[in-house]
Amino acid sequence: MRVRGAVLATLAALVIVGIAVRPAPATPENDLDPENLVSDSLPSRATTDEQEGRSLPFAIFPQVGYGPETGPKAGVKFEGRDLFGGSTMGDVNLLIALKRQQKATINVGNPALGPFMLFGTLAWYSDPSVEFFGIGNNEVGPDELSNHEMRRARVGVTVGYRLLKRFALVLAAFYRDTNISNGNNDDSPSTQRFAPGLYGVHGAPSNYLSAALVYNSRDDLVRPTEGWEVILKYLSADEVFFNRDTDYQKVILDVSFIQPLVWRRQVIALHANTEVVFGDDDDVPFFELSSLGGDDTMRGFFPQRFLGKGSAVINAEYRLKLFDFNFRKLWDVTIDGVGFGDVGRVYESSEDFLEHTLDHVRYSYGGGVRLGLSSGLVARLDAGFSPEEKGLIYLTFGHTF
Repeated sequence: MRVRGAVLATLAALVIVGIAVRPAPATPENDLDPENLVSDSLPSRATTDEQEGRSLPFAIFPQVGYGPETGPKAGVKFEGRDLFGGSTMGDVNLLIALKRQQKATINVGNPALGPFMLFGTLAWYSDPSVEFFGIGNNEVGPDELSNHEMRRARVGVTVGYRLLKRFALVLAAFYRDTNISNGNNDDSPSTQRFAPGLYGVHGAPSNYLSAALVYNSRDDLVRPTEGWEVILKYLSADEVFFNRDTDYQKVILDVSFIQPLVWRRQVIALHANTEVVFGDDDDVPFFELSSLGGDDTMRGFFPQRFLGKGSAVINAEYRLKLFDFNFRKLWDVTIDGVGFGDVGRVYESSEDFLEHTLDHVRYSYGGGVRLGLSSGLVARLDAGFSPEEKGLIYLTFGHTF
């Protein structure tokens, strides 16, 4: 019991205090966020009846830390999956830093409206010094070419329809307004001055619609040990949707597979993602291009380190359950150690893909810890390394895949 208490106290300290070792800055939303909401709500990933009998319907974590690029930062993470005695879910993530980085995301909805699921999203993101390294799988770095301030507001609705128990159709409609202005980092020039001809360098609003198919056969939400998750998505920000500054489409294929090794304390998790952007260069703002780098793609590189009109990435994780216990009859707690490797690259065009498919592939590696609660919350601490960076620390919520 003392060991469990010490471990829990240590992890709580990590979540509450954070890590003062060059943490990577927060990133804007992932294009698969609406589909992940639906996938997390499919019956195959719902909490089991046995767990429901001894768990709270919500979890709250403070987020407090310090970083040389953000200064002191603080926030809160709230997640509830059985609010008001029904199936209403709510997810709130708030974060603010002394140096003006801000991120706020609110998701509310109901995944049990007969065969339908309905979610609403409101989000805000702001960073006064987003680093820009150029377009393509370039040799530039590790220092950025320029920096800019990005402010983004996003609002939308997501509708899911269960075609089968583990298979759903997802439709989403969003409005997103992105503003780009001069950056506040004096160590590099402003992107607006460095690349004044870069499309989208002053920002752009857009309306976009998407359709996706989601399949999920995983056996658990908090600590899956086997199963598949497949997402095939088509997104359009076409001018027909009253867009004056954007006219492009995206196709995304995201596949992950989890398999136990010998026994379920050990699992191997594999993930592959590819994305293609269709549109003329002067119709696709640079901040809407495919990107690699950050806590959900290649953890040894900074967010948006590589930008292109296409991308491909493969991730592998070895997860080992270290401890599991019930905390004060409130939550079933699992603690996993993780080792990972990431491999990928971006492509500037279809010709770049055909002629240089495996040239200059980038890689990163590292390890971390997962703290899972039976309420449906997973806290993730990862340290990523690459030939460019000696170590980037990510303290976030949810599995990488």
